[in-house]
Amino acid sequence: MTGDAVSLDRSFTGETFAKISSSGQYQWWAEFGYDGLDSSCFDTAIDANGKLVVSCSDAQGDDGSSAALAAIYDQSGNQLSFFTNEGAGGVSDAFAHLLIGTSGTLFLLDESGDWRDQTATSEYYVPSTFVYGQTGL
Repeated sequence: MTGDAVSLDRSFTGETFAKISSSGQYQWWAEFGYDGLDSSCFDTAIDANGKLVVSCSDAQGDDGSSAALAAIYDQSGNQLSFFTNEGAGGVSDAFAHLLIGTSGTLFLLDESGDWRDQTATSEYYVPSTFVYGQTGL
């Protein structure tokens, strides 16, 4: 890759992502989530106006649970909106998938659940959908 490379001058344990143009040029980068918590992003989408939507999860707290996180960024990398859902203590949440509807409505699929036993041989997750109509998408 030619041009600028993404480089952080400090340690950040959340998710870091970058926007690259169709010609391969670096445009901007952003940190997502909370410093000190290990974030993972699962899905991205671009709306008709070039706004970026990301859906993620972060590992938090002593109980090992996670919160579902999502954000909307403009074409320059400025965060416009931030969404989160934290289930009951000890239950993990993740916005595993997202969809931008034709009217600009944002749909976020939250998978909430945990391991069924201490041997980590089985787990269960309950899906639920969060719907946001006034997002500017």
